[in-house]
Amino acid sequence: MNTEEKPSLIRWLEEETGEEIPYTPEEPGAQPRHLSVRLPDDLAVGMDLLASERGVTASQLVRDLLSEALAKRHATASLDAVELVDRLDADLAEVRRRLAS
Repeated sequence: MNTEEKPSLIRWLEEETGEEIPYTPEEPGAQPRHLSVRLPDDLAVGMDLLASERGVTASQLVRDLLSEALAKRHATASLDAVELVDRLDADLAEVRRRLAS
């Protein structure tokens, strides 16, 4: 394998040790994607509380919330014009009901 195809950290380690490290690139999508997110304290506390209430880890909570948000987005995006107007009408009726209370 051409050393230029290896990640820079592997090339660096090879240079430091004088040994060749076998490297096979992974197929795209072969591994779940890892995300790292920095949260302000108040959001982190809220997330930990919600995860605890649901009995899941913070990581699982984030996966669940992202899945829910993407499902809602897909459901909304797939509405036809009549369904969208019906949904907006229902939302408007709910806003009016809450304002009247």
